[in-house]
Amino acid sequence: MLLPERAAWLPGQETLLIADVHLGKSATFRAAGMAVPEGIGEDLARLDALLDESGATRLVVLGDLFHAPEGQSVTVRRSLAEWRHARGGLEVIVTRGNHDRECADVLAGLGIELVTSYSLGDFECIHDPADAGGGCYSLGGHLHPAVRLSDQTRSFRLPCFWFGEDIGVLPAFGGFTGTHVIERAPGDRVYAVAEDRVVEV
Repeated sequence: MLLPERAAWLPGQETLLIADVHLGKSATFRAAGMAVPEGIGEDLARLDALLDESGATRLVVLGDLFHAPEGQSVTVRRSLAEWRHARGGLEVIVTRGNHDRECADVLAGLGIELVTSYSLGDFECIHDPADAGGGCYSLGGHLHPAVRLSDQTRSFRLPCFWFGEDIGVLPAFGGFTGTHVIERAPGDRVYAVAEDRVVEV
């Protein structure tokens, strides 16, 4: 099930899938001297709402839970620790993303498993679609996919779920992330996130 909150729900596995949260991105920008607000509360609140609604017992993050080591500030770590304490019964797996550097000790201390890939029923969960191993259908992130829709007067750029022959790519979950317009191949299926709906386009 594809959710407008930019997540996927596998009811048979009681598993919620998200990708590219980029916790601490604003803190990384602040460390570089850019005036942006710090905090990760909004993303965690959205995640909490999804977990409550779905009743998920497992959360799989398809890479880039964090944005950068510089963004792992005291505030970010404290907020994540408080969230994890409140969700102590939830199994959390993170497939290592290119931004998840120097976070293994932090995640281990929170009881969060960091892996290169994760088998989930018929799916292989990874981060970068380029790392898909074949043999089963892969689910990843990394690309922050979006689709551009336009008419005679307006143009919209919407995050999307993108399913090719061998791999599906989830949109970025984090609220402080960019998007990249995809180039679909024949046979690809694309589902745009349009406010509170997911629509095939």
